Amino acid sequence: MLAAKSVLLCLPFAAAVEFAQLILDCVTVDQNIQTLTYAVGNWSESQGILGAIPILQDEQTLDQSINTATSDCLQSPQLTSDQTANMAALIENYIIPDTATLLAAMEAKKQDFIDVGVLPTVQNSINSLRTDQASCSSALLAITPAANQQQGINDANTIDGYFAEAVAYFSS
Repeated sequence: MLAAKSVLLCLPFAAAVEFAQLILDCVTVDQNIQTLTYAVGNWSESQGILGAIPILQDEQTLDQSINTATSDCLQSPQLTSDQTANMAALIENYIIPDTATLLAAMEAKKQDFIDVGVLPTVQNSINSLRTDQASCSSALLAITPAANQQQGINDANTIDGYFAEAVAYFSS
């Protein structure tokens, strides 16, 4: 009987650990957005295609962190309203503005990307990040309480809007 009580006492803690993992995932995604923004901002055409390799590596790291966050959301129980508010604060105060900054930094380097012949790679990267971010948003919305859904939808639309603008910019 003692073992059963121990397991039952651990259940609330297990849910808290899962939520803590979602917070960690958001922080990791944001840190990777910032890392990629830094790499893009510090790269110049004079460094050539080889100098752009760290940008590609940082983009892949960001993509992987988004996919990890998606997977963790898919394995997590329904969030409470308080947990959702905490997630929304991270998304709205960090991920959304940092995503806008990243895409603006990439747009500022468009001509450099063209000049060294990596524009198709950049376009593929933006499309990949957009798709994976949309999947992550959907997975997070699936565990968001109904009362908080509209805020989550608005946040997802804001992020997707930034990506849509970047896709259009790099396509013209």
